[in-house]
Parts: sequence; structure tokens; C-alpha cells
Amino acid sequence: MSGQQDLLELIVESREKAIKQVDKNANTEWKDIAYSKGYELAKVKHYFTSEDVWEGLSDSDSSTHEPRAMGPVMRRLQRDGFIVATSQFTVSTSPLGHGRPSRVWKSLVSGGQA
Repeated sequence: MSGQQDLLELIVESREKAIKQVDKNANTEWKDIAYSKGYELAKVKHYFTSEDVWEGLSDSDSSTHEPRAMGPVMRRLQRDGFIVATSQFTVSTSPLGHGRPSRVWKSLVSGGQA
């Protein structure tokens, strides 16, 4: 195995460990509500981002101290067969997003708008 392959494996392992830790530390009630909001979006939109899920949470009293927990929520929706990651990204419009790339997800259960 080359040094580059070792480095790539280390990066992936480190990322997965961080995602698990973030998921573990996030508010369980919030994760369940975010998952439900993501599923609701997937039923009515062909494509959406995690920012759309955040927007759907604006009327919720639940919160989490760890906003990165949205990543594991989206992964769970993907693992459960409701969405799939696309190769497309948009620029975050949220002030907290600081213009970061935001993945576009494709619904696998949508009957709604594009």
C-alpha cells in the first residue's frame, strides 16, 4: 500500500469517527425531528439541501448544540433509502453557513415539485 493510500484511509477513518462522535453528542429529540422534516421534504421535493431541512426546523422548539449533527441526519435518510447524494452543490445562503458548499440531495420518494 502506498503512502498516499494510507493517508486517504486515515482521512476517511478520521471523518467517520468525527461523524459518529457528532451524532452521539447531538440532542436525540432534535435528530428525530430533523429526520422527520427531512423525510417530509423528500416526499414533496425532488431535490433539496440540508439548509432546506434547517428551514423546516425553524418552527420547532427542539435544538441541538451541535449543528454538524445534520450530516448524520442526512446520512440516515440516505441509508433508509429516502434520498441519495448528488454530485451537485449550492452555496450556503445561511449566515451561519458562511457561503460553504451545500450538497444537493435527490429524493427517491418524491411525488412533488422539482
